[in-house]
Amino acid sequence: MCVYCRIRPADHLDHIVPISRGGANALANIAPACTPCGTSKGALTVAEWVTVLAAEIAAGCGSPVAAAAGQTSPYLPVGPATVRRPRDT
Repeated sequence: MCVYCRIRPADHLDHIVPISRGGANALANIAPACTPCGTSKGALTVAEWVTVLAAEIAAGCGSPVAAAAGQTSPYLPVGPATVRRPRDT
């Protein structure tokens, strides 16, 4: 199960702190994730990604994570995203 959304099966491993952001390629920095969550998170840290998702939800525009998966969840409502995340570095 995906550690981020807990509604889809994990189909790959995600670096919690991305390698491009100084994260280690160690077991303590790897988590099982689904493709929509892993893709949405990109090169953001978990804290940055959660902040972006919370802003989208607060703005009432939903989350691209749930939309990409074609599923709904009380935590990840579906709708158009209008909040931009920081550029991946």
